[in-house]
Amino acid sequence: MHTGLSFLVSASYAEDVHGVVQFQLAKILMAYLRLYRASEGHHVPMSSKSQQRMHLVSLRDALRLTVKEALYRITSKFGQCLQAVNMCPEDQALLSEFIAFQE
Repeated sequence: MHTGLSFLVSASYAEDVHGVVQFQLAKILMAYLRLYRASEGHHVPMSSKSQQRMHLVSLRDALRLTVKEALYRITSKFGQCLQAVNMCPEDQALLSEFIAFQE
């Protein structure tokens, strides 16, 4: 789902002549950033069984990678235009890191 949404948002840059997706761009980005922060801050408890722990770590890492790829896909398409998106300072700062990496 995350991958598909990021492709849709990226494609909207050139194809969405009515700006339907861009109208919701701030909400979409904030959701991705919230999910990114959650995946970065999530730690699998050491008390989990070894095999279960490895599985949970694998799932967490896969989610983190997918969300990171989605954010890079969107920031590479929109670039500096995203600086104008209305977001809280914390979200804007994190988004700026993704934009700066693209440059």
